[in-house]
Amino acid sequence: MSNSKAAIVQWMRVKHRLSGWGSIAVMDRAKLNQLLSQEYISRFGGNGMLPPINGDASLVGNYKVYLQNFILDRPRLSFENADLNSSKARLRMTVIGGNQVNLERRGDWYIYRIDWVDPLVGPQLSLELDLNDVPGNVAEDGAVFLDLQRSDDFQLSFPDHNQIQQLSADFFKRKFQALEPAQRVWQLGQIIPGSEPLLEPASFRLRTQSAPTAEVGEQGDGAVLAFVRMHGSHEGNLPGNESDFKYLIPSEGNYSATVLFDKQRLMVATLLQALRPLLSDDSVFAVTHDEQGQMESVRAISGHISFERKEFSRYGASFFAIEGQRINYEVHWGLTIDPIVLKDNFSISFIGERMEFKFVLNPVGFTEVLSLRDDLGFLDEDDFRQFDDMPVTYPSELAAVYQMNESGVMELLDFSLTRPAEPQPPEEGTEIPASLATSAINRDLVLKLIFLEMLIVTYLAVRDPLTSLVQLVIRPIQRNLQADMLVEQTARETLRTKFGGAIIADDVVMPKDIACFGSIAPRLTTFELSPLEPIISARATQPLTVTPLTPGLNWCAELVWGQSSSPGTVIDGLFQAPPVSAIDGDFIRVKVTATDPQTGFAASALITVVTNVLSVSPLVELCDAEDRVPLSAAGASGADLEWRILGDTPEGRLASITASHNTYFARPDSSTSEHLIERIEVCDKETGQTRQICIVTRSRSGASVVLQAMDLAKGTAQLQLQLNASDLEADWTVLAGPGRMEQNLYHADPASAERFAIVEGRFEFPPFGVFTNVIVLALPLFDHDQAYRTLCAEVTGVAG
Repeated sequence: MSNSKAAIVQWMRVKHRLSGWGSIAVMDRAKLNQLLSQEYISRFGGNGMLPPINGDASLVGNYKVYLQNFILDRPRLSFENADLNSSKARLRMTVIGGNQVNLERRGDWYIYRIDWVDPLVGPQLSLELDLNDVPGNVAEDGAVFLDLQRSDDFQLSFPDHNQIQQLSADFFKRKFQALEPAQRVWQLGQIIPGSEPLLEPASFRLRTQSAPTAEVGEQGDGAVLAFVRMHGSHEGNLPGNESDFKYLIPSEGNYSATVLFDKQRLMVATLLQALRPLLSDDSVFAVTHDEQGQMESVRAISGHISFERKEFSRYGASFFAIEGQRINYEVHWGLTIDPIVLKDNFSISFIGERMEFKFVLNPVGFTEVLSLRDDLGFLDEDDFRQFDDMPVTYPSELAAVYQMNESGVMELLDFSLTRPAEPQPPEEGTEIPASLATSAINRDLVLKLIFLEMLIVTYLAVRDPLTSLVQLVIRPIQRNLQADMLVEQTARETLRTKFGGAIIADDVVMPKDIACFGSIAPRLTTFELSPLEPIISARATQPLTVTPLTPGLNWCAELVWGQSSSPGTVIDGLFQAPPVSAIDGDFIRVKVTATDPQTGFAASALITVVTNVLSVSPLVELCDAEDRVPLSAAGASGADLEWRILGDTPEGRLASITASHNTYFARPDSSTSEHLIERIEVCDKETGQTRQICIVTRSRSGASVVLQAMDLAKGTAQLQLQLNASDLEADWTVLAGPGRMEQNLYHADPASAERFAIVEGRFEFPPFGVFTNVIVLALPLFDHDQAYRTLCAEVTGVAG
């Protein structure tokens, strides 16, 4: 099936394609995801992150997980698939700090895995969003956000047992559900408030669609579709894979976005925009639709047109005469025109492709005499106060018919104006009517003459401003109206992010609906930095490339997370990280921003500076013979890693010797009563830095090490080797990590920064052999008081 622009336009000519929506924005999925990544960087700040998370996952079977000081990165959104029937998005948060202690119960509880998390090896927490359950809304300030309250499909990417992954994911699910409803939203972008309220989005629905060259549901080419409901309208119908809804991004050229608009709504908006300078701010219009969702009529339900007060003066001889004598007089008066009410007088309707506009204007002006005198001296200063306000009306009705052509011009097909006939003044010198005459000129007769004069003169004088008033309404609409500029402006406003990206619509066609073909791109004055999110070691340098090349930029570095006496420096795009001595903690986040002084536009990169140049996961794990243990490592240099098992004759083996992810295969099953501790060394081939992972393969010994008592304040743990619940007099040895044993009492080393210790208890009982086992202790002890309260019945002292 052809997906050329011509084929899309021909498809649009068959019928209206909006299915009752005010607008449909279609954006290339890959480019939109890229834009969202850049938006994530530009908005990054410490206030966008959740506070550190602590707690334990619910008990399921024989496993339990404790999380300590888990620090989650700011959430970021991406669209995952291309399927109108089952559209998916994913919200991701990387765990960039903290530690996780996994417990298993085999009779008693014990620690079998410890992870120390930093930005190099942190797992990823993700929330899969079924877009059918995620409505989009637009706040009063134009913020576009997704409502995630009905989404809770969390996943955690630790390379661990599926059951443990689910435990951790359930923990975060509970944390998410405990948030206030207002916190369970995701801001997707910003709609710039436009000049025409009729085109302001109220809500939207998101879907994904596969490109014609891709299979439905593939992770390949596709688009994100935003079905937009405008204010005053209802939601339309959503297409499915089985519908004839076409993929709207043309296959030729560099198109990456298309926006469809309701032509009728644009016609109404164009007309209203021409009249907006006259309409009051409280003008509101109600829209009605037919059964197909097409706009049927628009009528005003509030609002008015108001006018400024005007003043007039007249000096001269009267039209009328008394016994042939005309009176010279001077009058000054003001004209106040009541606001013209729009309700029941302002309406728009559609007949086919034509738009009919009717406006009944019935302006009423009231005159107030401000001063009055005559040359005969009959009238004094207060006589004008005897004149009541005199109303003057000018009933008019205008009607116009428009039709939009494919060039975006609303052609005026017909125009009519109905208004009163112009009044004619009396001939000069006409005798005053006999009913008003008296035997001689006196004060009362002059007042009657002036009153009659005022009726006529006022009516004649105020006709001009009332006529001008009607012309003021007619002038902007008694002509062809250009709608194409409004279309392009609205397309840009449909989805704009603070990063500066927008839908740039530069190719507009108008068959039945309006289509704007264009691209998702930054403004022409924007630029990008790369890499966007590097991780580097303390004191290292990171060059940032500007695309397109933009000379004369101003650079700055801002500490946005963590504590450091300096954020580092940046000169002409070369960032120098602070030394380890300046950083308090394992890492900091620095936002480096380049600003164009000519345009004011800025682009940013987010640099993570770590004090540990190489990290591994896990730190330690216990396993059984023939188990597979997933491993991972990462270095700040990005260089290749080299793996090896220390020792001359390792019993386990590794799946790879060079990779960021690896697998340890435990020794074959045997009847040995001895446990096996093997150390796996990971080396960064560029820096020479090394880290170790400790794997303990359990023996078949029936003995177990029990944690009997702990004193967190003293940093001690009392251990007991048992066999069938009977205590054994064991010899104790710290096989790995810091600390020392005094009989069966472990003493932690307060000066050590290591995260675990492995302690062995051994009891020799000839001729039955050796009974032995080990216990893993998470360090420092007081950091893990919650976990230890599960492991041990007697825990004393104050944590910390």
